[in-house]
Amino acid sequence: MALTVLGILLVYSIRPSLVWGLILQGVLFIILNSLLLLSLLKEWERPLTQVLRVAERYAQGDLEPSLRIQHPHELRVLGETLSWMAKELKNRIDTIALQRNELEGILKGMSEAVILLDSEDRIKQMNHAAEIITRLPARECVGKKLAETIPGDDLYRFIRSVRQSEDVQEQTLVFPLDGKNRYLQAHGSLVFSAKEGEPNLLLVLNDVTRIKQLEEMRKDFVANVSHELRTPITSILGFVETLKEGALQDPEQSVRFLSIIESQTLRLHALIEDLLSLSRLEQAETKIRKEWVSLHEIFSEVQTLTAIRAEEKKIRLRFEIFPGTPEAVYANPLLIVQALVNLVDNAIKYGDPESEVEVTAQSLDGDLCFSVTDTGPGIPEEEQGRIFERFYRIDKTRSRSLGGTGLGLAIVKHIALAHGGKVTLQSTPGKGSTFTLRIPDASSSGTP
Repeated sequence: MALTVLGILLVYSIRPSLVWGLILQGVLFIILNSLLLLSLLKEWERPLTQVLRVAERYAQGDLEPSLRIQHPHELRVLGETLSWMAKELKNRIDTIALQRNELEGILKGMSEAVILLDSEDRIKQMNHAAEIITRLPARECVGKKLAETIPGDDLYRFIRSVRQSEDVQEQTLVFPLDGKNRYLQAHGSLVFSAKEGEPNLLLVLNDVTRIKQLEEMRKDFVANVSHELRTPITSILGFVETLKEGALQDPEQSVRFLSIIESQTLRLHALIEDLLSLSRLEQAETKIRKEWVSLHEIFSEVQTLTAIRAEEKKIRLRFEIFPGTPEAVYANPLLIVQALVNLVDNAIKYGDPESEVEVTAQSLDGDLCFSVTDTGPGIPEEEQGRIFERFYRIDKTRSRSLGGTGLGLAIVKHIALAHGGKVTLQSTPGKGSTFTLRIPDASSSGTP
């Protein structure tokens, strides 16, 4: 360093003008280079700022803007590459969003409950059908243990079995709800993910409670109809055999046995007629013939058809049409009369002698309501839900002794359904029952 300074001083001492020339040239070179560098920076600053701003928008999720840089060449290539990447990324995001929306639509429209569980049986995702089973919205269930939302040991044994075997499994499960058992057809499988060590579990639950109930009703119907048919047929065959073995020779016995055979045949005929009536009603529920018919005519016909049986027990029939009730109803008159006759017959059968059966008609909440009230023994609350089932009897022995087929209330129910209405029951044991046939009141809407 000292030598360099010494050299400069030596040169300066020898040629001072040369030194100043060199210094001036150096200063000019630095100024020119600085100006050139500033020019280059100005040329790069604007496209770099544009790249930075667009990159920030990309980072925020806005992939719409594209980079259009003319020069320099390197930044133009960088802008085209970023624009292409943003376009491809947007297409992939749109595809994923479309697939997600389709999947959510499918899951929402499914009648089966779909629940995705993590390795600790916490709910990660669930559809609308699962909300119905849990009776909680998905936002309240996600993150919770499945045991906190759905009761039942069978379900958790099933989940453990799926995790242990790692195979797709299916099983019908039972779990309690509101004091009653519900049946679920469960389908379970493991879902493996590259990002998660332990697999998730996909649980699909289909509520088959109604199917189980229908199966039980079908079994009961087959058993009941077989029993109801067997009883009169066995009786008829028995007395025919007795007559063939010599009872024909005894006129008094023959008449008695033939009377029994006749009564059993009539019972068999009534049973078959009721079954045919039910079958016809089920087939014609949406296409029955309707017409305007006077309420007075309906009540007069019902009274005529039930008067003899009422007189036998000295039961008084009282018919009343409440004020404000339309004079006519748009319905099938034969079916309405049949339904009311069935209800009045039951009231007479189970009512106390010398009591009263009240038959009324009134408008209520847009419906025309026919009610039949008796003072009989009433129906226990636990039996009321099944009283309209075919062949369902509370007291089977007494019902048969009174001549019922066990199909009367089922026929009333289907007559109500055929008119777009329903039949309801209010009963208190020991205080009687009120059956109400409700059908839409066409007069209130002004159109049949």
